[in-house]
Amino acid sequence: FMMDQTTSIFLQAMVKYAVLIVAGNELLKAAGYNIGLDSFVTGSSIAVGIASQSVLQNLAAGFGLLLFRPFKVGDRVCIKGHIGTVTKVMIYETLILTDDGRTLIFPNREVSAQVMENYSTHGWRRAQVSFYTAASSDVAATRTAIESMLT
Repeated sequence: FMMDQTTSIFLQAMVKYAVLIVAGNELLKAAGYNIGLDSFVTGSSIAVGIASQSVLQNLAAGFGLLLFRPFKVGDRVCIKGHIGTVTKVMIYETLILTDDGRTLIFPNREVSAQVMENYSTHGWRRAQVSFYTAASSDVAATRTAIESMLT
């Protein structure tokens, strides 16, 4: 079973948190509190939900990004006016590396709620370039020179 880098990073984080939950339950058992795993997970979920709704919104949005795949690691995107390359899609946030070397961290709830452009979807983009020459220039020679640079 081959897994792409985006899914791999996301699942690694999920396994990490699952291990932390199980370890927390075992620590409670060792301290004399015999709480079933299902009760522990339920209680933890309620506490986390009350304490931080935005975290749960980011988690839900992260699952949405993984499920619907508007982009993957390595894609060129524009999110909230920032252009860069997706380096990580994690449970709560997405990391973008800009052309000037900055790493931008976007909460997944903001990524999924915004209009997002993916420049890598089709593998090509149209560019329009204007050239100015002197009025006395030979148009055919100028055109040939420009075409030779583009091929």
